[in-house]
Amino acid sequence: MISFDPSEDQKLMIESVAQFAKATLRPRFRDFEKARAIPEDVRKQAHELGLGTLLVPEAAGGPGLGLTTAVLLEEEVAYGDPAAAFGFGGPGAFGLAVAELGDEAQKKRLLAPYSEAGASSRFGAVAWGEAKALPDRPGFATTATRKGDGWVLRGEKSYVINADRAGDYVVFAQIDADKGWEGLGAFVVRRADRGVSPTERATTLGLDAASFGGLKLEDVEVKEEDRLAGGSDFGAAVLRFFVKQALLVSAREVGLCRAAFDVTREYRNGARPLGLDPR
Repeated sequence: MISFDPSEDQKLMIESVAQFAKATLRPRFRDFEKARAIPEDVRKQAHELGLGTLLVPEAAGGPGLGLTTAVLLEEEVAYGDPAAAFGFGGPGAFGLAVAELGDEAQKKRLLAPYSEAGASSRFGAVAWGEAKALPDRPGFATTATRKGDGWVLRGEKSYVINADRAGDYVVFAQIDADKGWEGLGAFVVRRADRGVSPTERATTLGLDAASFGGLKLEDVEVKEEDRLAGGSDFGAAVLRFFVKQALLVSAREVGLCRAAFDVTREYRNGARPLGLDPR
């Protein structure tokens, strides 16, 4: 029989994260919004709780807790502050993309640094969205072209979470224009690589503690070892990545909805949650 009840270990983790969210995130979320960042002391606490590396495999130095546990904990974080769930240090969507698309050597090489001491200040990101739509064919305007034993990336990506903070990116680009969405590739790019530059940061409503922006790629050279091939079926691996990422984001939305319900109920009963004046 399938059980949807959390295990005892999961209950303990949920309790710990819920306490952190209520005691640390909720009282300070307006300050985070004004500062447009999660301060280092809070990011360190989150890192110590393992929140930045929930899906990093054990072989790469992470806890390897699995998707179900990650979903449960992300909901509790977002109950305290939904922006924090996007703005904590860690591999983020980058880690999930590498876990789904990379081979074992790539996972260990690329993800292990996120579990080291001081990793609360290290960010990863995924660049999928495009700055410009293509009217004449399906697929991306951002391209990856063969050059010797490597690749050259050109284009501009949009809607990249923590684009200006990340040191590592998974960039999706068009390898074969004739194949449209079937002709994509995924590449690991570093902020320090020549030709990589974040574009202007966007202003959001309620999520400014995280950062959303773009990424410009001007003749960025990538080695073959930094191409994520997705195993035997790249398309299936990309689909798994997006499904799992969508579940994590959905969990954050559930946490936000719970918080909104509780605030509304308290306000209706004459309390002053979050500084609101019931008059």
